Amino acid sequence: LEHVPLLRPVGYHVGKQEEQRDAQAVAALNEQIWLTNRMFGISGSVIGTVAGLNKWQTPYSAWCEYTGRTEHNARQSPAMEWGHRLEETVAQAYADKMGLIERGYHLVNQETVCSPEFPFLLASVDRLVIGPDACLDRILEVKTASFNYDTPERDGDGSAVKAWGRGNLYDAAGNLLEQDSQVPTTYLLQVMLYMLVMKCPKADIAVLINTNDFRVFTIDYDPAIACQLVLT
Repeated sequence: LEHVPLLRPVGYHVGKQEEQRDAQAVAALNEQIWLTNRMFGISGSVIGTVAGLNKWQTPYSAWCEYTGRTEHNARQSPAMEWGHRLEETVAQAYADKMGLIERGYHLVNQETVCSPEFPFLLASVDRLVIGPDACLDRILEVKTASFNYDTPERDGDGSAVKAWGRGNLYDAAGNLLEQDSQVPTTYLLQVMLYMLVMKCPKADIAVLINTNDFRVFTIDYDPAIACQLVLT
């Protein structure tokens, strides 16, 4: 079964300067398309809220938004704005760190799609990592973070466990030596939903923390967690 595409984002017009679309207008239009698409089902950006793990929004407020009882707050916070602005930069940093071009891999954008098996589940991934065989290797989710905050969990010495781990360890060629999957729970659920919809076994999360700390994490598909997402 093929994935079902929803509305397509608008691209920048390539041509004479006077014919080019205004970048801000294009970004605003794509934001509206994304908001429209997410109303077709549960997307990765809201799955943490549905699971009751988003401290910024409750499941009830999300339900009110989806059912039209309240309007979506389209105003972006500074963190959201700069996250969007830096997405391409962080994605390129990932490609450089992994040596994708040298290894015959490349990143591609992906429009929002819904699962043919679970039509209420949506995937709006940041990038797809395509291998030398032209097949999907993994999903890439791009994040930015102001700082690495403490979680309620505690280490054996009583110190707080950080939301982000140290990140994967790679050799000079970009080969994985040690995998780290310690990411915020809402992001874990987000990429797990994407892997379920896209039928992909792995997802990488590339994050830029405090503008100068770049880390990559790898999440393996877990059918038990995916099953809980469907039941949620």
